[in-house]
Amino acid sequence: MSRTIKKVISRRNAAFGSRHDCDLEAFAALVEQPTDAADYPLAVRITQGVPTYDATALAHGPTGDDGHRCSLRAELAAALVDGPGIVLLEGAVPPDAVDRASTVFWDLIAAQHARGGLAGDHFAKPGANDRVWNALEKLAVADPDAFIDYHRSDAVAVACE
Repeated sequence: MSRTIKKVISRRNAAFGSRHDCDLEAFAALVEQPTDAADYPLAVRITQGVPTYDATALAHGPTGDDGHRCSLRAELAAALVDGPGIVLLEGAVPPDAVDRASTVFWDLIAAQHARGGLAGDHFAKPGANDRVWNALEKLAVADPDAFIDYHRSDAVAVACE
């Protein structure tokens, strides 16, 4: 087997481990680590171990500065990979955009019910919960402006970079 193939297999195994790769003691030690605010200087606060960022400031403020944006990306990545594994982007999506998207989803669910369809999920019998399968596409088709407004957050874009 070539070195390249071995590298690919090694990366794949690291990304998609099996239950045999799990170490419960190591996991417990990881999740019990405190979050040090000094490690996340761009966060506005740490709440229950979660670095919280003001998304409005990120979206309309210094993210246009390439150096700051790079520092922010690095800090978010460090929090997600080596830190608590979660960040909060407070205000990342404006409430009216959430409300509009929610209205579209409620309408889609009502249409499913009207057709007599029960879209179950993986956790309960059909009819116990409502679910919109392929929700991204359905929102985009049903209300393109609502889709754009909901997904246009610069703060979320920075986190995804």
